[in-house]
Amino acid sequence: MLRDPASRDAAGETITQGLTDAAEHAHLLGAMRLVLGTDAETLVELSDDPELAAAIQRGDLDTATAACADFTHSPHNDPGLPCTASFLLCLACPNAVATRRHLPRLVHLHDGMTELHAVLDTTVWDRQWQQHFERISALLDTHTTAVERSDARARVTDADRTTIDRLLRRTFDA
Repeated sequence: MLRDPASRDAAGETITQGLTDAAEHAHLLGAMRLVLGTDAETLVELSDDPELAAAIQRGDLDTATAACADFTHSPHNDPGLPCTASFLLCLACPNAVATRRHLPRLVHLHDGMTELHAVLDTTVWDRQWQQHFERISALLDTHTTAVERSDARARVTDADRTTIDRLLRRTFDA
């Protein structure tokens, strides 16, 4: 079959499309890590730093969406400077670590973005929200079950609602 030039061309196109799809999926997953274990040891496996793991577990490093393991070495800023990127970019940041404690807020953010999608002009949605929505959707779909998302939705606090409302209104953006 591969001796036939048409088959070779078709196979090449199929392989190219498969690689493109895989790269797009990897990009969508972003870099935020979601750790659903219940103890600091699970976090130590990520960073190999017990103090950092404990700080993440305590909530000392929390942002609007997750914990930030290194806010002075963001891929969105010059090295050594504090990160000033939108908290929505945490979804694409290798320094971002979300734990089970962050799950209600992330689910509420996803729900809020779903509502935004229903009312925003397509051009505005595509330019300002689509990538963030695809990232959070991929993160939640890949690392959580429908039951976990439902449970998280039931645990959203008033503080979570306020934080996500501000995030969706872009009042945190510099």
